[in-house]
Amino acid sequence: MSSVCDVCNKQFIKKHHLQKACSTECVKEKAKRYRQSDEFKKKLKEYWKSDSYKKSQKKYQQQRRLEREAYIKKEREKENIIKFEVVSLIKKDPNRGMRFIKCNNDPINRGRLGHSKTFLNDVQKPKTYYW
Repeated sequence: MSSVCDVCNKQFIKKHHLQKACSTECVKEKAKRYRQSDEFKKKLKEYWKSDSYKKSQKKYQQQRRLEREAYIKKEREKENIIKFEVVSLIKKDPNRGMRFIKCNNDPINRGRLGHSKTFLNDVQKPKTYYW
């Protein structure tokens, strides 16, 4: 079943019985035109002046006020809750002292000429009886 688009006047095949435009761009354009029309503006002003709008506003404001009060009450209850925290003793590391270390009694300068105690050369030893 083919139909004519309300916005661009092109022929298109309806996929749904309520479809009146050929594409989403045409639907957006039609909605934009309607929002700018005088008919829409008059209906909007009438709705704002109506009692149903005022009642719905009051109802919404009251609902939001109750939600805020409930949220504040819940937050205050969270602050007043006493928390008992069990503090455990700090345990010493069970692996302390169990690490591998280089423990061979080799001199520092092994494989090099000289010795590691060069600072002892400058010291003058006092002569003793047996020396």
